[in-house]
Amino acid sequence: MCGTRSTVRNSHGIMALLAALALANLLSAAAPAAAQTPDLSLTQATLQLWPEYDDPGLLVILAGTFSDTVTFPQAIALPLPGGAREIQATMQDTTGQLLMQPWQITAGKLTYTLPQPRFHVEYYLSRPPAGSQRELSYTFEAPYSIQTLEITVQRPARATAFSVTPQPEMSFAGNDGLTYYRITRTQIAAGEKLPIAIRYTKTDQGLSAPPAQPAASSPGGQGAAGAISRANIWLPWLLIGVGLTALASALVYWWLQLRQTSAEVGASSTVQAPGAARGARMADAGQQAPGPAPGRAFARGADGSSRPKTAFAPGAARPGVEVKVRARCSPPWGRSRG
Repeated sequence: MCGTRSTVRNSHGIMALLAALALANLLSAAAPAAAQTPDLSLTQATLQLWPEYDDPGLLVILAGTFSDTVTFPQAIALPLPGGAREIQATMQDTTGQLLMQPWQITAGKLTYTLPQPRFHVEYYLSRPPAGSQRELSYTFEAPYSIQTLEITVQRPARATAFSVTPQPEMSFAGNDGLTYYRITRTQIAAGEKLPIAIRYTKTDQGLSAPPAQPAASSPGGQGAAGAISRANIWLPWLLIGVGLTALASALVYWWLQLRQTSAEVGASSTVQAPGAARGARMADAGQQAPGPAPGRAFARGADGSSRPKTAFAPGAARPGVEVKVRARCSPPWGRSRG
């Protein structure tokens, strides 16, 4: 019996030792993993708010750069206000180009994998209906700790009595001719919220810029808000106008040529021969048109008739020839000599 109890005690001790070793291995494996995933933080971030720019609502542009302690690729999650639309999630490469990335919305946050430290996100928020007195409210929530946050608010074109809360430190004119107001904050903790209110007066519904077209379709499948150039829309109409003008010019030229040709043909078919004109004038004067003069040269026509060559000036009567009154409708060379 004693030997049996001793064997059981030894087996229990071995099992406890094995369990302790397994737990130690799990803890040692988890420690390096935790050390390799530091808290995400941003060295700098920019928030731009553009009301009524190329959309009747508010365009929100958030960009930032993660600290060099973060390894990439890295999954990030950014708070997203309710009602956000036309979302565009991108990364910014070393040349400044924005490259679209697949994204999804999870628990009210925009999530996607960032290959490099710099990100860029855009979306629109609808503006509540209002008259000429307009007010927009936006609350920024820091996704991670931020060393420096720069907020820029754009004043819409033709807006007056413009104000921003909190009070901006400065304002400046942009290259687009619009005025911008800047607010700077430092050492912002993750999850900290900053409410922003924009108020102004605007009597029209026009936008500061023409409506933009998507620069590229979002891999996330929910659209993009990037702007592209809208030039070349007028080019097809210009080409059509040039073509119609050329066609009209060609038709006018053809019509004028046709009229000129018809006029020449009509003139040649109605002009009387010199002898006929002379006979008509002499008939009007009560005289008979003379026949061919003796010894005068003749040309033979294709029908065998004779017609005089132009030996005398048209319309001139031959001296010494006695004529009688005889009206005729055809020229002298229209009959055969007897």
